[in-house]
Amino acid sequence: MFLLGFELWCAIMAAMQPLYFYFLPFFSPAPPGTEKYGSIIPFRFAAWYNGEKPTAKERPMKLISWNVNGLRAALGKGFLDYVAAEDPDVICLQETKLQPEQAVFDLPGYHRYFNSADKKGYSGTAILTKTEPLSVTYDFGPDEHRHEGRIITAEYPAFYLVCCYTPNSQDGLRRLSYRMQWEDDLREYLRDTTASAISEWK
Repeated sequence: MFLLGFELWCAIMAAMQPLYFYFLPFFSPAPPGTEKYGSIIPFRFAAWYNGEKPTAKERPMKLISWNVNGLRAALGKGFLDYVAAEDPDVICLQETKLQPEQAVFDLPGYHRYFNSADKKGYSGTAILTKTEPLSVTYDFGPDEHRHEGRIITAEYPAFYLVCCYTPNSQDGLRRLSYRMQWEDDLREYLRDTTASAISEWK
């Protein structure tokens, strides 16, 4: 009897779910400036019930981070189709394995920033962003961290975005000591960046 009742309850809830999401915005409090979208339901449901698509300022930013293991290869395997389908605000790429002049592709609506390794075909990062950052910096710390294109930092009005490709310790842990030093230095860099941001935003 209990199982039958539980199954009936599940069936009723499944049938009522569209109505629940339809009426929820009218009964849930909303933060100032977001009343017409409700405060609980995802934006896809809000857009469904009122027929409007949230503007860029009313919806969360959509960020994608992707180790492409060679951007030129990814371009031949549907990279641009994926970007068009997902329509992200920002894409962070790791292991791009190319120089900026080799990044020949059409991606309208995005500002593009590449950080390439001195060694061709190795490492590399990129940020593709719809909103132009206030500033963009490349690499960090001492000179030993400034030759493999592993870090891009983009400053936006309300946050800093750091695109990072962490070095591998390699076979036999040959680069383990460098990897540990890199992590310590990166941690310090992020702390300094955070402290600077807090000071600026006060």
